[in-house]
Amino acid sequence: MLALTSAIDGSKHLLPIVWKHFPRSFGEPSTPARADDARLTARTDKLRLLPTLTHTSSPVAQRVSGRKFQIESNEDGVAAVRFDFTAERCEFTLRDERGEHRVTNGLSDWIEGTTSMTGNKLHHQYFDDLRIVAGARWLDEKTLEMIWQYNESAFRDRVLCRFEGDSMTLDRSVNVNSADTKRPTLRGKAA
Repeated sequence: MLALTSAIDGSKHLLPIVWKHFPRSFGEPSTPARADDARLTARTDKLRLLPTLTHTSSPVAQRVSGRKFQIESNEDGVAAVRFDFTAERCEFTLRDERGEHRVTNGLSDWIEGTTSMTGNKLHHQYFDDLRIVAGARWLDEKTLEMIWQYNESAFRDRVLCRFEGDSMTLDRSVNVNSADTKRPTLRGKAA
């Protein structure tokens, strides 16, 4: 298996190495498939990047669903967030200086989609239509965790939302980064 996650200057240097070490992958097979190939295929078919998502619930979901939370002044320019729950999904909407951004999170299984969610302070943001796999679960009655895996990168955001009465806090972090891996806590009140 060969995986490249970045561009290189001068692919003419890479291609001879690829052709030398992976001839069956890029040309006519010179030998019949071996049992090792079948075992590798069977093993990789079962691999998952994200763990199985187990459905959890909280009475808070019904109370906050459809409500907008006005966010206190912050360095990320986030003005408001909103949560819309159904039995199987949590649609999270964030409004900032760039506009409105949505992530649809599965509550029973991961949901693939696209998002324009601002993320430049945690990881690179080259495009507005980023491919994402997202899921959410309740860690306890008042704490919702959302995981956003950006398919075409190594970045995985963790967003923790804590609800207390008409107030909420939001903490966002990323698994890897050459700079900050956590943003300052956002605080909001239901509008």
